[in-house]
Formats: sequence, structure tokens, C-alpha cells
Amino acid sequence: MNKKYYIFTTLIISLLIFSILPISNYIADPSRILHHDYKTRYLKFHPHKLFLKVAYLIDNKEKYDTLVYGSSRGGFVDVSRISKDAYSMSHGFGTVTSYLHSLKSLLNNGVKVKNLWIGINDFVIWKDHTDSLGRLIYHNNFIQDFELYSHWLFRFIPESIEILKESIPLIKTLEVINPQARIQRARKQERAIKGSKRNIAAATLGYTGIYRIDQAVKEIKEIRDLCDSHDINLTVFMYPTFYKTYLAYEQSKIEEFKIKLASVVNFYDFYDLGELSTNQDNWFEGSHFVPSVADYMIRNIKEHHHLVTKKNINERIKQTRLCVKNMPIVFSPSLYTLNDSTKLNTDSLNIIFNIYDQNTTYYKNDHFVLNKNTLSIDALVNNIDPMFILDKTKSKSKQTLLIFSMQSNQETLFQLYLKDEKNANYSEANRYNLLIKKGINYFRIVIPSQFINNSLRVDFTKNKGTYKIKKFILYELD
Repeated sequence: MNKKYYIFTTLIISLLIFSILPISNYIADPSRILHHDYKTRYLKFHPHKLFLKVAYLIDNKEKYDTLVYGSSRGGFVDVSRISKDAYSMSHGFGTVTSYLHSLKSLLNNGVKVKNLWIGINDFVIWKDHTDSLGRLIYHNNFIQDFELYSHWLFRFIPESIEILKESIPLIKTLEVINPQARIQRARKQERAIKGSKRNIAAATLGYTGIYRIDQAVKEIKEIRDLCDSHDINLTVFMYPTFYKTYLAYEQSKIEEFKIKLASVVNFYDFYDLGELSTNQDNWFEGSHFVPSVADYMIRNIKEHHHLVTKKNINERIKQTRLCVKNMPIVFSPSLYTLNDSTKLNTDSLNIIFNIYDQNTTYYKNDHFVLNKNTLSIDALVNNIDPMFILDKTKSKSKQTLLIFSMQSNQETLFQLYLKDEKNANYSEANRYNLLIKKGINYFRIVIPSQFINNSLRVDFTKNKGTYKIKKFILYELD
């Protein structure tokens, strides 16, 4: 074959193949951004809300005077209760990074804003959109938007193939034009779950333990400066978090963030272990609260309740720590383990069981022997089912706190067996398990007192061997 002909043919075929990708992506457009489509979405897929909302506001510069930013939790905020001219800028995994840069785009394109509300999630101190901003924010500028359009045109998108192959229909949507349309549906869903018995799990949302606290505070300061320079009234508030999710996070880092946040802006703080967090009726699942929670926040913000400033931030931190101690029993009495960073002073708490106390009485079976030393109690386990039963221990409080520390030379299992009634039998179906790792293990477990008063059974291991019990104390929490 002629060499020139071969090169020419190869080039043409390559161009044809390369052109198929952007053409198919444009025709399908799963995110709807390539068509700037505010009115429809595919039945199986969600549109790119952040892009479309920014584009929609640029096309409707004078329609709204109040913007309410937030993550997907903000989608359950009835912004009409803030202002009749308010618009919800909520979008999935919204962070102050995406709020800042989309706000810049809106202001640069002449969108008129008088009031700005910013809802802050706990995850803003570890989630970061900085590297993907070019694919997230619409600027109404070809050069600035080149990366964004390239991302959606020149890469393989499985959804595009699925749309073209299966002819998935477009359906009408109000997600962009009228984000409030979902609120009424959400209120019906809220009424349906009220009083229902559900086991809601924590939603840690990609929690990494790697933090960007200073960056997040810097971005909020930039938002504040933008508002000052454009004469915009700024309202900042922290969302509540479901109690199991709260307890899974390192609260010392949240406290650090709050202290630094208060140094740059006043904010309304709903993030603690109060009624909003612990009442299961307030939560669809472990991340999203119901609309009445948002109503409560709006009402209290307008009445200037829950306001935190640099003058009262230290007092606020003390209050949130106290909430841990005073945390009420949740909907169905359950146990939970406190995060290592959760602050709780036990000095004033009443001790009702201490294995080191000579006067403490309990039942133990013959699967192990205890030898008390100065710094620990050696448990010599000779069978696979060693157990303590706290059959003489009673509590007058609603909740108790078990602090247990043990050194193990192997991985094993720590188990608490619970009885709902005094005369019931212990059951594998009603137990609480924690993994014992090799080395030192330290647990703080909050236990509703009904399980103490019905004789708590403690199986501190499932394996034979020698273990050093360094602490086994039970406190009354209230």
C-alpha cells in the first residue's frame, strides 16, 4: 500500500473515530449541561445541578435577590420561608469551595444578589473540590469553560452509550427552574416516617481523617469579603448531623474549625448532640434531615438564636461537650461507642461498677481466672466463652458509660449481651460487638440503663489466652 495513502487513511479513520465520542456525548448529554437544559432530565440520571443552576441564574439575573447555598441537605430547606425571592443553590456534596467559585461566576456575570445564606456541612473540613473546579463551575466564558466542556465531550461516558442504546426518555423536571418543588413531597415523606421504627446508620460520606480546616476558613473569608464588596447581607450557619454520624467524627477537629470560623464570621450553630441530632423523626437517613428541621433553623436564625461569635465561641464549645454527657436515649434504646476525640469529664460521674474495687460483686463463669496486679488484672482464659454478668449492679440514671481498656496479644471479639426484660434469656440476636485488636484497646460505650438493670453480660474475648484488663468501670451519665 502506498505510504502516503496509508497515512492519509489512518488519519481520516482516526478523526472519524475521535469525532464519534464528542458527537455521541453531545447527542446523549446525560448531565444536560451541553444543551443548557433546565427543563428536562433523563429518567434514570440526574442533571449537573451546580452547572445548570449557575447558568440559569446568569440567564435570569434579576429574578432572585436571595441565594441559599448548601449541600444536598440544603435541598430540604424551604427557602421561601427565608424570602419570597430566594433561590436554592443546593447541590450534591456542596462545599465552601464550590460555593465560593460559583458565587464569583454569578457576580462576574452581573447576577444581582442582596442576601446570601451559606449552609455548612461538617465535611467541608475534609472534602475538597479544588482540583475539579474546572469541571464543576460554569463561567459563561469559552476559555474558562474549556476544561468543563472537554470533560463532558471528549471522554468515554457509559451513560451516553446507555442512553443511545436504550433510548432512555427525557422527562420534565423542576429541579433547576423551581428547586422548591421537592419540598412538598419531602414534607409528605416526613409525615410518613414519623414514629416509625428504623435502624438508621451513620453516614460518614467519605470521611478520611485528612483535614483542610485552614483552607475552608480562608474560602469562607473570601466569601465574606465578596459580600462586603458587593453590599450583600451574609448569613452563615452549620447544619445539624445525625448523632451516630456525629459520634463517628473527630470532634476536636470540628471544634478547631468552629473556633477559626468564628474569628472571620459570625455563624449560627446547630451542630451538637441536641434534639435535632438525636430524634430519629428528624432524619430520613444518616445524612439528610427532614424539612421541619430546616424550618426550625430558619426560624431561629431570624430570631438570632444559636448565634456564635468570637466572643462566645469558647462557651459554645463547652455547651457542645456537655451535650455528649446529657445526650438522651434515642428512639429505640441502643448502644454506641464514643469517638476517641469526644470530650467527656468523668470526675463528677457516679461509679456503679469498678472491677478493681474489692467491694464490687458480680458473677463470672469458670472459663477464666483473674489475677490482680498493681497496673492491671491478668485474665487467664482457658475456654472460649468467658463472661462477666453484672447481676448486682443497678443504675438510677437513663444512661451509663462503660470504660473498658484491655491489652491483647491477638485479634478477638468483645461482646455485650443485652436483655430487654429481667427474666429474658441472653440471645445472639441481641448483642453489641466490638473488634479487639492486637495491643491496647480502649472503649467508651454508652449503654441505656435498662440493660444494666436487667443484668448486663460481658464477654471480653472469644479466644483462649492471657489478657491484661487495665480498666473496667461503669458510670452513671445523668
